[in-house]
Amino acid sequence: MDVSVNKTGQNTYVVALGEKRAVLNDKDMKKLLRQVVETLLPDVIKLAPRPEDLPFRLKHANIVGVQTFLKSVDHAELVVFLKATEKDGPLQKKMQGAMDPASRKAMTEDLAQLAKAEQPPAMVERAFKNLTLKLNELEASGVIAYDT
Repeated sequence: MDVSVNKTGQNTYVVALGEKRAVLNDKDMKKLLRQVVETLLPDVIKLAPRPEDLPFRLKHANIVGVQTFLKSVDHAELVVFLKATEKDGPLQKKMQGAMDPASRKAMTEDLAQLAKAEQPPAMVERAFKNLTLKLNELEASGVIAYDT
């Protein structure tokens, strides 16, 4: 299979895999490169998971792991995270689906309250960082696995 990458603009790349083509921006290109390096060179380069990868990792985590994650994190930080990622439908569905009905109801109420307030960037950053640390911990202990 032929693979090619061409920069077509200041923030635009075209990646071709055989007959398939994808247009990526700088952020997506960096993410793709990171995934390729981790896949092809897992023992040579071990990149630490970054907070901005948290939504992707949770979307692909096993449901039992997500349930454990939800029970082990700070509720306020989880609310901030879910508010910050509210436009990510698949993530929201996964997280809501992993909650028991009482937790889901409480979370919905908390998110409704938060809808009225602007989230300070430092608060969002801190929530992502702390939740990433917890996810890393659960992953290292084998509780979190990823769907392939």
